[in-house]
Amino acid sequence: SSINFPKPSLHAFFCSGQPIGAACPIDTLCESSVCVTGICKSERQAIDEICDNDQDCETSVCVQGVCKASRNDAETCDSDTDCVKGRCAYESYTASSEFVCCPSGNSEIVLAYEHTNNYPKPSTFDEFCTGQPAGANCPKNSLCESNRCSSSGQCIAQT
Repeated sequence: SSINFPKPSLHAFFCSGQPIGAACPIDTLCESSVCVTGICKSERQAIDEICDNDQDCETSVCVQGVCKASRNDAETCDSDTDCVKGRCAYESYTASSEFVCCPSGNSEIVLAYEHTNNYPKPSTFDEFCTGQPAGANCPKNSLCESNRCSSSGQCIAQT
């Protein structure tokens, strides 16, 4: 929740049990225990309503600020708990890939320093979905469906 802190100090005490519509920085101050975008709500949010986190939603799935149903294979996600198979990671080993629910249900952490020549992301490590098809970019065998990555960095077809 991002609201302006109403007091000049960094610490203050507030009464819990705040009514619906009151300003709130955290869920525990609201009588409903639901604070969304800085306002106490009457109940958890329904699908397609705004949210700050998974706890704001009836479905316990908040993706990019909107309540969603549990996510299926290759649908966008923010965390593992969003996904039916329980794994959210970059869809492929490319710079343009986004976080999706991994169709394989698994992912693997790849460290940038181990693959400095072709690491596609600006961070020092990331998680990528395993089970990549033949021809997909790969830094190591374990990302490929065939468990075989060529020296040129492409998944090799199953034989």
